[in-house]
Amino acid sequence: MNTTQSLYNGSLSAANSNGSIFANNIEIVRYSGEINYFLNKKWSVSIGYSSAFSEKVIYSAPALSCGIALKL
Repeated sequence: MNTTQSLYNGSLSAANSNGSIFANNIEIVRYSGEINYFLNKKWSVSIGYSSAFSEKVIYSAPALSCGIALKL
């Protein structure tokens, strides 16, 4: 679980065309998880998911990730 809170560093919003990504007062509470599985002594696979409980202005899409690894 991860939280980003706004510093209220500007009145502009990324929701309109005059907005700035550096002064958008975003807030988010998100959760994520990852599973790693070793296929054998050298190879492993992983899959992860991340999404938000609540968000303001941006960060509204979930993220999926996957990967493979070789132990040298």
